[in-house]
Amino acid sequence: MIHTCRFNWLAAIPVLLLANSAHAAFTFNTFTDSASFFSAVGSTVTEDFETGNQTNFALFNSTDPDLVADIAYSASGDLYTFDASYGYSGITSMVLFNGDANDLTLTLSPNVTALGFDYITWNTTTNNNSVEIIDDLGGSHLFTVDTTVSNPRYFGIVVTEGSIQSATLTSTTTTIGIDNITFGAAAAVPEPGTPMLMGLALGLLGYRARQKAKASR
Repeated sequence: MIHTCRFNWLAAIPVLLLANSAHAAFTFNTFTDSASFFSAVGSTVTEDFETGNQTNFALFNSTDPDLVADIAYSASGDLYTFDASYGYSGITSMVLFNGDANDLTLTLSPNVTALGFDYITWNTTTNNNSVEIIDDLGGSHLFTVDTTVSNPRYFGIVVTEGSIQSATLTSTTTTIGIDNITFGAAAAVPEPGTPMLMGLALGLLGYRARQKAKASR
């Protein structure tokens, strides 16, 4: 007796689509101005520290219920909030970390594909600032952010493959601040293989329908 084995292509299609959605790399674009960043993103949420129980020259209240819930803040020292009375042009409220800490980590939950913020130095011009992005594969990506006193710089990153778990700001020479943290999703762009696989699925469905029609005659 000869046994024939028919491979069910339709059942395999979901597996093919799932395999296509997996990624083995982290690809991205970075931005140094907010206008370009926002033109490359879809839906976003912004934390500007303007609402809630944050006060000038006070310890940062990380449990404030008015804060955006999707960001966890951590540092090796205390975090403080400051307002416009300290002379930062265009900035009305910010989170700063003291000179003993020199670091601040933002952990995003869930992961995001777009992240941007204003980056400010406290008391000196320095080229020793960095932003470290940790991706969903655990990879580290380090960027340099040059700043001048009281002149915010913008840092934005939009991921085209993969996602962002966290961002750590570090300065080796001065206290730095952050404001207007914006995160969300990159503008939707279909993956190159998706239309092809969808076409294959529709073609196989049509073929199977024709086969059934022939068998019923």
